[in-house]
Amino acid sequence: MYKETTVLEELLEMYDTVASLVEVKESALAHVLGPTAYSAYRTVCEVFEKADRTKKSIEELIKKEVLELGHTVESEKFQFVYSDGRISWDTAGLNGYAVLHPEITTFRKEGKPYVSIKKKKGE
Repeated sequence: MYKETTVLEELLEMYDTVASLVEVKESALAHVLGPTAYSAYRTVCEVFEKADRTKKSIEELIKKEVLELGHTVESEKFQFVYSDGRISWDTAGLNGYAVLHPEITTFRKEGKPYVSIKKKKGE
């Protein structure tokens, strides 16, 4: 089998390992802290998670408002930068057009390839 497949399998194993370690960590904390302190710890975690969700919700609201305003908004500590939408072209169509009009290829720029990691739904 192909080497990259082995590396991908290793990454999948690491995701599983980390998930298992989170469970082990929580179990160890519950054991070490005892029921009362662990309950207080879980309450703090829940408060933090709620605050984090609220923060993200406010950020999304501000982004929506900045889009509606159509310009960058600043405060003392934050800057919500408005950017125009990216322009894209029909690459297949333009490549076909370039066969008859090769002079347009001088305007073609191709960026470096990149990789993003996406977790499949249901995994």
